[in-house]
Amino acid sequence: MAHLPQAPAPSRRERLHEATRTEIKQIARELLAAEGTAALSLRAIARRMGMTAPGLYRYYPSINDLLTALIVDSYNDLGDQILAARTAHRNASYADQFLAIAYAYRAWALFHKTDYLLIFANPMPGYEPPPEIIGPASHRTFSPFWGILQEAWEAGQLRVSDDALDPPELGVQNAANELHCQLAGWREYGQITLPAATVQALLGGWGKMQGLVMLELFGYLHYVLPEPRTLYEAEMQAGLRRMGLAE
Repeated sequence: MAHLPQAPAPSRRERLHEATRTEIKQIARELLAAEGTAALSLRAIARRMGMTAPGLYRYYPSINDLLTALIVDSYNDLGDQILAARTAHRNASYADQFLAIAYAYRAWALFHKTDYLLIFANPMPGYEPPPEIIGPASHRTFSPFWGILQEAWEAGQLRVSDDALDPPELGVQNAANELHCQLAGWREYGQITLPAATVQALLGGWGKMQGLVMLELFGYLHYVLPEPRTLYEAEMQAGLRRMGLAE
């Protein structure tokens, strides 16, 4: 069997370059955690490193490039955490797999508050994340949820149909019709076979998941719940029933 040629080991200069980039990102995270985005600038980072601001341009041409690198790292770290949780529960039921990665999502957010807020809040006025760079990394944090539902559907273990879509209440018929049309169009465009009711429930559950995590990160839930984890877990389990995945 032929062996593929190994890539050459990075040179000393390349190793030093990468080590400096890593140090820059670490200092940037420390500044974000301590003082927020107002404190983040290449000049502030350079001062901490004993360098000049122009000297950092060799590593990150602008503060936006640095922010993008930080966001990609954060998405990838969260994606790794979610993947590890699913791998550890690979032999469990689809419902338990889904709950495992939902709980891993919250745990990562609480342990990496600065990185989580960097992902899901605008990190700096005027900054627009480049979708061609951010997209693949962000996809890793959502696709496992989607993948579990798709596998469950193909295995005949989703007990839901399009008839389960929430019936529109009086006065919101137009909004409900518009939503159903959007879901139908999106499913057709993406060749999605999941029931529209499951897609709607997943998107709504995704918003609830992020909302509860944000409320907990900022301490709002502690006013009424000594242990916010209980609400999060209860809502994730309720979401499973709405998506048709409850056991």
